[in-house]
Amino acid sequence: MRDILKVYGPALLLIIALFAVAIRFVAPPPPKVLRVAAGSGDGYYNAVARRYKAALEPEGLDVVVVDSDGSVDNLHKLLEQPDKVDVALVQGGLANEVDGKNLVAIAGIFYEPVWVLVRTGVRANRLAELKHRRIAIGSEGSGTRVLALQLLAANDVDGNSATLVEIGAGDALAALRDDEVDAAFFVSSTPSRGMTNLLSKKMARVMPFDQADAYRMKFSFLTPVQLPVGSVSLPANVPSVEVTLVAPTGMLVARDDIHPALVNLLLQAAHKLESGRQLFAAAGTFPTGRHLDFPMHGDAQRYFDRGPSLLFRYLPFWIAVWIERLTVLLIPLLTMVPIVRLAPSVYQYQVLRKFYRCYKRLRLLERQADSPLSTEEREKLERELDDIDAHLVKLKVPLSYAQRLYDLRQHVVFVRERLSGIIPRRSAAAAQ
Repeated sequence: MRDILKVYGPALLLIIALFAVAIRFVAPPPPKVLRVAAGSGDGYYNAVARRYKAALEPEGLDVVVVDSDGSVDNLHKLLEQPDKVDVALVQGGLANEVDGKNLVAIAGIFYEPVWVLVRTGVRANRLAELKHRRIAIGSEGSGTRVLALQLLAANDVDGNSATLVEIGAGDALAALRDDEVDAAFFVSSTPSRGMTNLLSKKMARVMPFDQADAYRMKFSFLTPVQLPVGSVSLPANVPSVEVTLVAPTGMLVARDDIHPALVNLLLQAAHKLESGRQLFAAAGTFPTGRHLDFPMHGDAQRYFDRGPSLLFRYLPFWIAVWIERLTVLLIPLLTMVPIVRLAPSVYQYQVLRKFYRCYKRLRLLERQADSPLSTEEREKLERELDDIDAHLVKLKVPLSYAQRLYDLRQHVVFVRERLSGIIPRRSAAAAQ
């Protein structure tokens, strides 16, 4: 048992250690519920979140759309309510609004142009010309409000030189229609029905960003985009000329502890939903890893560099997850094979080594017995033979090695007889 423990004990401990290390690298199974922070119930972000819900739920994931006050509120919910929000739809350019050191970007999924709708009759073709005007800048907690304040400040327009009205998109459209504001900011990937209606009836027009390149230089998260003629309304030919707008990038953002499998699943959904032609982007532009406010999740970066893994590309989500997790455990399993095959040989050597040590001593005594010896030298050799014999009597070996033990004891007797002269030296030499 002692020999078994000496060999198989360390082997077992090594296998256990390998499994322990492997398990540390095996991600826990992904959650079955994904909570996505969107905007208001009737807003564009909410509609986007519902599209992702429809795309993800066939994979066995329960997607909950969480209403919010907008992008800034989404970021706060993501950081402050981890038990209620897992992923957020966020407008670009808001990284400074929160302490985002624990946030990562998964992908940019569309451009969100800034639409500045100016009430018909108001003479203003640039933001700087909105001084002393009433401007709807979006509600508290919205990305629209943050971006509107940044753009207005760049044009020396603030609360002292204009009347800034903090209201949401729906209220801003009503205020424009009722002449309660002169201009209103909207940030949206596509014009809403209310915007289209107001523009088609010539009650408002879209302010062009003719200084788009200058805005891009000042705000690196903005991209100039073109609004084609008639793209808002073909029957009304709105707009009647091509209009340049500036656009941040709408992103999927998560905490850095999001499960890697969910990152892959979200990116596959984004590729399915966003890779086609958009109003402001050619087919294949999105999803993207460019123009993002937060560092990319490592698995998202690998997705953009190499594409989805073969497992997630060809297998159902949950099957791919389990195979991926089990793959890590194959390392200790494969290591077990040489360990298990080697252990019997090591065990055999461990037992035979006991015999080899005795034979080494016995061979040396045999050579000395062939030499002329004094009485004292002969007595010394006999005592050494007695020690070997006493050791062999106490030696414990498996039953399968008993014959080797008795052979060794016989060889001790043989050397003893040579030493005593019972076996002549010549006969002993022949015996060798």
